[in-house]
Amino acid sequence: MSIDDICRQARNAVGLSSGVGLTILNELGNARVVCVDGPFIDFVEQLQVSLGQGPLFEAAWTARPVLVDDLAATTATLRWAAFTVLARRHGAAALFSFPVPLDGFPLAVLDLCRSTPGPLSEPARIEMTRYAAAAALLIGDGAPAAGGDFRLQRATGIVMGQMGANAASASRRLRRHASGQNRPLGDIVEDVLTGDLRFDSHR
Repeated sequence: MSIDDICRQARNAVGLSSGVGLTILNELGNARVVCVDGPFIDFVEQLQVSLGQGPLFEAAWTARPVLVDDLAATTATLRWAAFTVLARRHGAAALFSFPVPLDGFPLAVLDLCRSTPGPLSEPARIEMTRYAAAAALLIGDGAPAAGGDFRLQRATGIVMGQMGANAASASRRLRRHASGQNRPLGDIVEDVLTGDLRFDSHR
C-alpha cells in the first residue's frame, strides 16, 4: 500500500458515497493535502488548509478524533464559522477527522466527508482508525514533509546514518528526543543539521 492508496481504500471500506482525504502537517503546523478520493473532499481539505480552521486542525492539535455529524449545528458553526458556511455551500454536511499519530505526535489527519448529516457508524469509525494507523506507518517510512519542507527528511537521513536505523526508527527517535527535551521538533532538526546534536552516542 502507498500513500495514494490510503484514501481510495478507506473510501471503499466506508462507502463510496463518502469522500476521504489525507493531509500532512509539519512541525510548524503547515498543512498539505496529499491524497483525496470522492465527492466534496478536495474542496473541503483545501478549504480547511487555506482558512487554517476546521475539524482537521482540531484533530491534529488534540490528537483525538473530531466527529462532526452536522456542519450546520450551532456547536460547529461557532467553532469554525467561515469553514462551515463555505463547506455547506459546496455540499458538505458532515465531517469526521482522525489524527494520524506516530509515537503520539500527529503527523497528518485522515478526513471523511459526507453530503448528508448523521453520526458515523461504529464499523466506519473502526475502518477510519485502521487506515489512519496505516497512514502513520507509511508516513513514518518516508513520505514527504508538508509544504515542500525537506529539512526534516534531511535530518532523518542523518540520524539513520548515525544510528544505523531505518527511516521510521530515525523519525521516531527525533520526535521522542524533542518530546523528552520539551523543545519544538524544528529546533531538534536544526541541531542535527548543524551537527550540534548526534544520535550515535545517544542510543
